[in-house]
Amino acid sequence: LLRRVRIEAGADRLPEHAAVLHVVPDEIVRDHVAQLAVRLELLIALAHLAEADFTMDFSAVFRIALRDHDADIRVVALRGLGEVEDVRLVPEFVHMLEQDPSIEARRAAAEGLGKYVLLGELQKLRPDPFHHTVLALCDAFLDRTQDLLVRRRALESMAYTGEHGVPEIIESAYA
Repeated sequence: LLRRVRIEAGADRLPEHAAVLHVVPDEIVRDHVAQLAVRLELLIALAHLAEADFTMDFSAVFRIALRDHDADIRVVALRGLGEVEDVRLVPEFVHMLEQDPSIEARRAAAEGLGKYVLLGELQKLRPDPFHHTVLALCDAFLDRTQDLLVRRRALESMAYTGEHGVPEIIESAYA
């Protein structure tokens, strides 16, 4: 329901502490496409800000956007949560990997789960969410009805571990 989004920063870089995000309310946008474009533009801007300045945290916004009806917004949200290591995201990412109607969102979910496999291998994640993550990625890879790129991302993400027969799965993928 916003018409314009403007991000002010220093001349050609972000200020030392934070950028200022100005959301300028305007007349209510009735056109669904325009609403979607504004939401998408806003999320992309937030993702860029967070990438440029690690002190900026928009994870709460990205968590809400995971449930958006638009696939592009869900993908940006998943990528925006790329550096977040909150184990509470594992069930959400697994659900999206298994159930999301968008191939792109399933790919992004598979990519996002990779960090949890790595955290599990480094013993920075409890065993239950680690095993849940690896098994979901294995299932996605072994599902021949799944999109090939989703299967590839699942294989890449589970490559951090030597458990659950993953080394054998990787060998068979190259056979």
